[in-house]
Amino acid sequence: MKQSNVKPADGKLGIMVVGCGAVATTFMTGVFMARRGLAKPVGSMTQYDKIRIGRGADKKYLHYSDIVPMAKLDDIVFGSWDVYPQNAYQAAMYAEVLKEKDINPVKDELEAIKPMKAAFDKNYAKRLDGDNVKDCKTRWEMVEALRQDIRDFKAANGCSRIVVLWAASTEIYVPVDEKVHYHLADLEAAMKADDREHVAPSMCYAYAALTEGAPFIMGAPNTTVDIPAMWELAEKTKLPIAGKDFKTGQTLVKSGFSPIIGTRCLGLGRIRACMLMPVPHQDAPAMDSVHSRKEKSGQHHKASGQAGGDEVQDIIQFCRRPSKKHVCFILIPYHGVHGVNCLIEHPPGRSEQGHEKERGHHPVRCI
Repeated sequence: MKQSNVKPADGKLGIMVVGCGAVATTFMTGVFMARRGLAKPVGSMTQYDKIRIGRGADKKYLHYSDIVPMAKLDDIVFGSWDVYPQNAYQAAMYAEVLKEKDINPVKDELEAIKPMKAAFDKNYAKRLDGDNVKDCKTRWEMVEALRQDIRDFKAANGCSRIVVLWAASTEIYVPVDEKVHYHLADLEAAMKADDREHVAPSMCYAYAALTEGAPFIMGAPNTTVDIPAMWELAEKTKLPIAGKDFKTGQTLVKSGFSPIIGTRCLGLGRIRACMLMPVPHQDAPAMDSVHSRKEKSGQHHKASGQAGGDEVQDIIQFCRRPSKKHVCFILIPYHGVHGVNCLIEHPPGRSEQGHEKERGHHPVRCI
């Protein structure tokens, strides 16, 4: 196997997460539990997956860490920004994604994660109303403040390297503008001119991360890393940018079944992605915004459109309803020969007619 010049993964790895809500705290809790040996890292490709190396009699299957240097779970240090000041333990309890018995064993580590003030613009997440925000007059001030946060966190925790990932709410849709987003110099000029229409807060986080030597991962369907100016900055700094929504839950199921339906030339009905949330709930208000839903549904349409072609339009319906507990489910109706209707339901028995109680039918059923 050809050896590449990859630096060793020595020292601590700082993971700075934008947003300290349901996604971030579930991630943090999982890492803490796994490294204490209290849970298995199910779903983690870096911990479980293997890659085939070689062919024929010479082939072998190796973990990622056997191929390239990778940080160990014990080397990870978490930091966060959020518009709400609650620590990670309080946020995890409030989110109610995990049960209390799964959170309490690592309570001390979660409580130590106190979010820094967020670079926030209410126009981009209209229904969030936190007070843990930076007082920045311009987008460029946002960038400079975030860069200082990254430097301070790295020094305070003795980290040798940093990664920044976005796990915050979906921002409103920002169309790509040739005059602002095509060239790095134009994007920087827009930040300095405080162009709030074309420069989203997430772009400030991405710019700050890259200029501080940290890769940036986008965990929402924002257009942050979809613009040529950000590609130019990534090339200039020789750092990776990645992500277009974390593929978990509803999105993963839909994206997985879409090519199956397309390959078999089946008819696709209206997909329903529903969230049943305790009220109030921190993540719910953002998705109430029609502009945030437009950004989110665009990512679902993209995956469905790749399977069904141009005919797949306006078939995804989002709904949010109050519930005693946090439940998400997705319904994918499709039909085959003679118009026989079928329904993919995930998780089984979680639809709105009976989400509080399992109904015992199969996840794929004819109706």
